[in-house]
Amino acid sequence: MSPARLIVGSLPKIRRPRVGCFSIFLAIVLAYGRTLCHSFVGKASESSETSGNVCKDFKKGLSGQVICDGLAKYPFEWGNADCNGILPLLVVRPSTEEDIALTVRRSTTFGLPLSVRSGGHSYTCDGIKPGSVHLDLRSRVRKQLYHESSGWYAEFETGNTFRDLFRIVDRRRFSIVHGACHAVGVGGFYLHGGLHMNSLTALYGWGNETIVSMRVVTADGQIRALSASSAHQDLWRAMRQAGSNFAIATSLTVKVFESPEPFTWLFWVKLSHDEVVSLFRRAMTDEQVQLNIYYVNPPFFQVSLSRPEIFTVQFTLLHGPANYWQNLQASLDWFKSHQVALSWWTIAFNAVMPKPDDLTHLGYPKAWVSSQAIWPANSACTDEALHLLLDLQSTVVKRAHFHTFRQVECWLTFTELPRGQIYYEYNCPSRPAYVEHIRSVEQSFVAACPTSVKYRNTPHWNASASRYYPDSRELLQTKRKWDPLNLLGPPTMSVHDLA
Repeated sequence: MSPARLIVGSLPKIRRPRVGCFSIFLAIVLAYGRTLCHSFVGKASESSETSGNVCKDFKKGLSGQVICDGLAKYPFEWGNADCNGILPLLVVRPSTEEDIALTVRRSTTFGLPLSVRSGGHSYTCDGIKPGSVHLDLRSRVRKQLYHESSGWYAEFETGNTFRDLFRIVDRRRFSIVHGACHAVGVGGFYLHGGLHMNSLTALYGWGNETIVSMRVVTADGQIRALSASSAHQDLWRAMRQAGSNFAIATSLTVKVFESPEPFTWLFWVKLSHDEVVSLFRRAMTDEQVQLNIYYVNPPFFQVSLSRPEIFTVQFTLLHGPANYWQNLQASLDWFKSHQVALSWWTIAFNAVMPKPDDLTHLGYPKAWVSSQAIWPANSACTDEALHLLLDLQSTVVKRAHFHTFRQVECWLTFTELPRGQIYYEYNCPSRPAYVEHIRSVEQSFVAACPTSVKYRNTPHWNASASRYYPDSRELLQTKRKWDPLNLLGPPTMSVHDLA
């Protein structure tokens, strides 16, 4: 055997490797993955660089803050957890009106959406838009109380809450139409009606009716002063009806009334639905009282067998005695005159317990949905609508059985409004079952009062311009004139609605 044959014979036979479908697939995946990875890294770097450039551009010339990083941890402090996670591109905390005007102009230049929030909690998430330039006006909180020949006035920037205003407005001497929750922001409150259910709207009108002047930044980035005697009366009227849709209010001046707020009492009464409606309707005919019905029970009613029949009645004598005890006695006499029996313990509660003035802590700390409507009290559907709302809430109350100590999670209230109108508000957690319940409430209400609905809160599942301006062509025309691109409107409204 020759060495050559030995060497050759000792080597294994070399075969060409098989290239199967899986090998080809794997090679393609690896190659595409490397390309895709480079592409993603490049795009992310490019996006980050673009965002950084935008941030730098927005910082130029601003005396306030521009925040671009760490927005997931930014203290938005929304009043509805459904708003959490809606993040803007950047946040601007302006220190001057010029900062606000410049931010508006730059948002338009860059083609970026703009969102604005004043000092409050934005229950409906309208103060934030994803990927927007977010103007956080909580940095602007100057305020003053002053007297002129015609009376007292409060002038304040719109980053304030009512808790802030009460530092300059002594309510033992003065009244100012305000929200029941002191965490409510003054901007949203006064620019969208402004209802004080306890008594002040009944005495002095809606909050927006007490506005005497304001300063605004319009969608073209211009600063303007508005009042009943200024130029641009169409914009002045629109700002006092649905203001945040038309311009950014930077400061407001409102009337302050030199009279303390009336006493408000909370009575818990066992009533049938017929009796509730009858009591509410009788109170509407008495110009000396404000009576609101709440169908939600406080914790100490959790174990009551009569829980579905217990109602919270908020009651105020609009021109009652200034003395605490005399006012309480006069209030009790009113119920007695209407054959409504009040138990000794609900009387004792009002006698010894201070009434909750700030209802902020009673709101929903988590995500929730809401339904509201305003309609004329003289509508043929009113009694049917009130019974309908009570029946729907009764189903929720009855599900929270007395022996479980389970909290009633939905709130229903209705109240009389000025000029012979009624307002209902119905709030529930925004879990799927309750969302469907709220939709059922609205559908049932519309079926009962198809032509009487005058107001719906936002956001809404079929929101459009017609929902925001259902009764006024003038408002729609003003919107087209002052904000044709809907820079300031809610994100659910399409620009095509304005065409």
